[in-house]
Amino acid sequence: MYISASLPLRGQTILGRLEEGHGGKGNNQAIACVKSHVPTRFCCALGEDAHGKEAQMHFDSYSIDSSHVISIPDKKTGSAGIFVGEKDGANSIIVAAAANMCLEPKHAIKSIDKAVKTVVMQFEIDLTTVLAVGNSIREMTTPPIFIINPAPIPTSHPLKIYECISKCDICTPNETEFIDLLHIIRDMSSSETKDSISELSSIPDASLLSSLSDEELIKLCRFMPCPCVIITMGGAGCFIYLADSTECVTVPAIDVKPIDTTGAGDAFTGAFAAFCTAFCEKHGEVSIRSPEKKPFVLEMLKGACRFGCIVAGKSTESVGTSSAIPTIDVHEYL
Repeated sequence: MYISASLPLRGQTILGRLEEGHGGKGNNQAIACVKSHVPTRFCCALGEDAHGKEAQMHFDSYSIDSSHVISIPDKKTGSAGIFVGEKDGANSIIVAAAANMCLEPKHAIKSIDKAVKTVVMQFEIDLTTVLAVGNSIREMTTPPIFIINPAPIPTSHPLKIYECISKCDICTPNETEFIDLLHIIRDMSSSETKDSISELSSIPDASLLSSLSDEELIKLCRFMPCPCVIITMGGAGCFIYLADSTECVTVPAIDVKPIDTTGAGDAFTGAFAAFCTAFCEKHGEVSIRSPEKKPFVLEMLKGACRFGCIVAGKSTESVGTSSAIPTIDVHEYL
């Protein structure tokens, strides 16, 4: 992580300092789960290098079940260059996926057994694997809640992106990712979806999302091919869309003085998943796709978003990604 007073302009060279630590979206989300006092299993592909060995020790130090972590010969462990401006906590990130892209469907699917209540995936791995897991979950008699945090969004394979989102129960994009997904949906030429997206003519700038009315946000969310969308909007909190529900909800963010916003979205998604898992353990299985259970589902989503906002907000008060995520027992918020 490279830290300076502000982010460099195009072509500009500035002085700053370097801090190194463990990260990656899946790692950050797993850490947020386990720091919420929820047993966590992590499935990923590492390189057979020093960083891979350090990552394995990192998982062990948090008592994360890493029995489904695999090592790929002749590949480097995934890494990222993170640039942070201290003045406002803004960040830019470049990801080198490396071994991440070697996680095959069979490895990921094998990690999901009947004891799993919630599955979280991102787009830092091959979309073929994400889609295969989604197909597998949809075929289960009692499927876990399937959450996709759609980042980073690939610049290619729009149909595969659409299909991945269609398999999840809950999609948790930030403002930029949500708008990017809408552009992908609108620009698709697939005959299966062309009719449904023809009405998506005007897409607002991501910076304007938090100023839109609930009705305007609902209209945009309806173009997403999944039953629930949680849009995270930084200091403006998050917006809950649940298909066919009579209620839409904006959950406010907590008051903080952010130092570094890197990984806040991951902290939110991990804590959100932890709440969903704990909720299911307490109240029984929850099906996002069951119309008759919408009020019960919405109760869980509200609680998960409130808890996610608390964890994400507090994570911005320290520098770092997984190291900045606070330890808070989710069971105290049920």
